[in-house]
Amino acid sequence: MRRRTVYWQPDIKIKKGKADIIFTAPPQAPLLMVIQGISANGKLITANKIL
Repeated sequence: MRRRTVYWQPDIKIKKGKADIIFTAPPQAPLLMVIQGISANGKLITANKIL
């Protein structure tokens, strides 16, 4: 079975440009982490990283 969403939290707090996100996932394959959001001043934010 393939999971599309491993972790979802709509309200992640960022301090000094960093956030702590902890999740578990199957170790057999790389994961694509996609972060999308809106900053406090309304700017759209998108970041992608392969784990």
